[in-house]
Amino acid sequence: MTAPKSPDEPVSFEEAQRIIGSKPGHLSNPDPSEVVPPEYLGRTAEDIDLDELAALDDGGLEGYRPDDAPMTAVPNFGAFDEDQVSEHTIAGRQWKINPLFSFPPEERQLLTDRSFPWRCAGLLTNSDGKAGSGVLIGGRVLLTARHLRPDRSISQGSWWVKFVPHGFDGTEPFGASFVSDLRRPTPSGPHFDMMVGRLYQPLGANIGFFGVQEWDDGWDGRPHFATIGYPGQFGGARPFFQSSCSGKEFDTEKDATLVTTKADLTKGNSGGPFWTFIRTSSGSLDPRVVGVVASEATADGERVNLIASGDLMERLTNWARTNWPV
Repeated sequence: MTAPKSPDEPVSFEEAQRIIGSKPGHLSNPDPSEVVPPEYLGRTAEDIDLDELAALDDGGLEGYRPDDAPMTAVPNFGAFDEDQVSEHTIAGRQWKINPLFSFPPEERQLLTDRSFPWRCAGLLTNSDGKAGSGVLIGGRVLLTARHLRPDRSISQGSWWVKFVPHGFDGTEPFGASFVSDLRRPTPSGPHFDMMVGRLYQPLGANIGFFGVQEWDDGWDGRPHFATIGYPGQFGGARPFFQSSCSGKEFDTEKDATLVTTKADLTKGNSGGPFWTFIRTSSGSLDPRVVGVVASEATADGERVNLIASGDLMERLTNWARTNWPV
């Protein structure tokens, strides 16, 4: 005879479901209209044919810095305690406990500086529950990664994307805006992992925005580049940056160029800028995005992170600035 179960004994979730009489859970998507005012829901999300972009100029595009905005090359940063590898004896065996992988040594730093252009990158969230990074490249234009498009919500007819420049622990020091429209290049694949969005609020006109410049293979190996993003590895609510990064041109397809880098980039950095200061013909410095943080891959037997760049990024920016003025 089986002894009766103790009243303090745990039960399986299947048994609890039977006792409660509830229905089994299923894949669902929150109704965006329940959390976002209807006037800020997305309107259009379309592809742009490469032939349409080919008619646009592909030269470097300058950014914008408000007259009263100081510019900083090396930003202030906060204290950050890197996760340490530790060893523990568990069940009689020695185990090495290691956080998520990045290229050692970890060189990202917590970004606390709010000066230009560091404040122009920010946190991106959407109605599919995805989170990543983005950057202002126009008065009301956002640049991010194509794979952060809320495809499931769009297919269901109601979606939203929100951008918070320099969002920090839930605060919005420079405001925030939902996205009204999204555009991405027609081809798919890692080369084309870029997307532009029209912001309801012209954040860039208020706080400034980056210029855009395609990658030049003459820059290969130069440690003159930086990243800004919201890595989930560190909670995803604070911006982190890494400077003195380098890249190398990897492959080009239909005017879209992949650049490899060993900058420390993990999930949540996607969509953020890979950028540098460009010395213009007038001698001034213009911060410009030279690529969008896209994905990681094993290339030629080596693990690398991929940056999406090329003429296509310049033309996409040109299209967005022209069609979505302030």
